[in-house]
Amino acid sequence: ARCSHTGVYFNGGLYVFGGELATADEYHHYKDLWRLDLKSHQWKEIVAKDGPTSRSGHRAIVWRHYMVVFGGFYEALRETKWHNDLYLFDFQTE
Repeated sequence: ARCSHTGVYFNGGLYVFGGELATADEYHHYKDLWRLDLKSHQWKEIVAKDGPTSRSGHRAIVWRHYMVVFGGFYEALRETKWHNDLYLFDFQTE
């Protein structure tokens, strides 16, 4: 199951970005963006050009017609990279 992702609501949809899969056997970070239509209950993957790198533990909010993603981290074996970046996804370009 996915954890440490973010979710925001905009215009009838729940948008979920990033996070990680963490089990005893697997550990993987995601960089995908999904929209759940709250009326039809259908998921759709949103392909965002030049989106943020794989991460978890980040934060996201809606500002005007944007999903704003900030920070987070990427961990692989003995390396951890902390992000201090900001990404804007424009809902109007979906």
